[in-house]
Amino acid sequence: MGCLLKKRIDIWIIIEMTLELKMEVLKTTGIIHIEPLHCKILSELIYEKTNKRISITTLKRVYGFAVTECNISRYTMDALREFSRPGL
Repeated sequence: MGCLLKKRIDIWIIIEMTLELKMEVLKTTGIIHIEPLHCKILSELIYEKTNKRISITTLKRVYGFAVTECNISRYTMDALREFSRPGL
């Protein structure tokens, strides 16, 4: 397999994992259709459950309400995973 094809597959896997994680977070909160105003509530819920802060702006970027060219940080991904984990 060529390097370019492998890189595209790796990027696709990351995108799929990110989409699944975002859906799990919404499922955890009971939010069916996320709106920008939910990002403040979500930020507070994440902090209450995980003791990790994710800014409202970061959540807006994660859910596509704010433009960014950066990838989601490992810290943010870990906090979202921890938040969506059952039983915490």
